Amino acid sequence: MASYASTGAYGEFRTLRRTCRCLPTWQRPSSVRLVTNHAMNAGGLACPEYSLGIVGPVLDDRGAAAVEHASACCTRVIELSYGASNKSITSNGREVPWHRVQDVLGAPIGKHVLVESTTLGLAEVVLCCRHFVRAADVLVDFLYVEPSEYTKGTGDHEPGRRDFELTDEVKPFGAVPGFAMALDPGRSQRTVFLLGYEGQRLGIALEQLGVPRESIFVTFGVPAFRSGWEMNAFENNLPMLREHRLAGRIHYEAADNPDALRESLARIHAAGAEELLVIPIGTKPHGIGAAVYAATTDRVGMTYDFPQRKSRRSVGVGTWHLYQLR
Repeated sequence: MASYASTGAYGEFRTLRRTCRCLPTWQRPSSVRLVTNHAMNAGGLACPEYSLGIVGPVLDDRGAAAVEHASACCTRVIELSYGASNKSITSNGREVPWHRVQDVLGAPIGKHVLVESTTLGLAEVVLCCRHFVRAADVLVDFLYVEPSEYTKGTGDHEPGRRDFELTDEVKPFGAVPGFAMALDPGRSQRTVFLLGYEGQRLGIALEQLGVPRESIFVTFGVPAFRSGWEMNAFENNLPMLREHRLAGRIHYEAADNPDALRESLARIHAAGAEELLVIPIGTKPHGIGAAVYAATTDRVGMTYDFPQRKSRRSVGVGTWHLYQLR
């Protein structure tokens, strides 16, 4: 992990540690956990033969490698995408309303499923979790492949910003399918932002949603995938954190560890809120952890901005991660 002693931006961030209290009676504790396997290439992962693989569109080198791997170890592979404008899902050219996801994915009975999370968007990962995770006789694994580098932005940018070409379009924030939750000052609620490189998304969310400041917590991916990458997220989100006085409400969980993120959400949820709203605009492994927590816990909502991801948003293929839900 990088040393932050001389980093001015990091001085804004003080870890807020919360002790885990007993879970309230209304919250059903989850017995699931995500077992993590890492490898430098696909051959280093001990992947079984899957009955079903779910992939998204290929946008970059790592996506191509991930889909090739999924095709090799899955008996059947389908491509899945969610349309936020009409709340539909499309698979291999067939479009249905999102709540008919079983028409596309099939009955969650006796399957071993690979959710290829590198190419899938956050909404698709959540839909897969909602469909499969609670089924008693289904095993679910998530594959995620890091890039060698993210594509950096070109042109003039604000001083201090570290811009990356990750998205073409960001839509207004709205409920993730199946996890709608209205913000209500009359109810006991907490909101957790999972943050990444795109600080403008935090700014849009705070302006659009009107989340009460006292209910907000934020989580960064630290340690990062690679030493030094965490500063991209710190620098780009720092202006909004300063403006909204959130620098004392920050948590850190490893960028590549969805189970640590899932446990962090459980602690925040248990320590004083009946309802938890998660806004997952950070790392994909954090999104996986949030999706599993939402699918296995009552009174959890998710809000997202459903960005259109850029083609060639990254270059090269980095570390491979297989997260096995057990």
